[in-house]
Amino acid sequence: CASSTLCLCENVERLKDSYIEGKEIIFFETKKELRDLIRYYLKHEKEREAIAKAAYERTIVKHTWKQRLEEIFNVIYVE
Repeated sequence: CASSTLCLCENVERLKDSYIEGKEIIFFETKKELRDLIRYYLKHEKEREAIAKAAYERTIVKHTWKQRLEEIFNVIYVE
């Protein structure tokens, strides 16, 4: 997502908390679904680029190393 390309990811709960499905990230369950999604987004360039741009914008604002380290330290020092 930080590379300004479409993120096709396995359906992982943690990522669902970080990105809006269908608007910033695309999830798949099976290899067939992944293949179908790849084919779809290769044919729909504007939609692919819009999702990639939205994910990139969220990433550079909400998912920096600084924020990740703050989360880790909060967990470590709270427990």
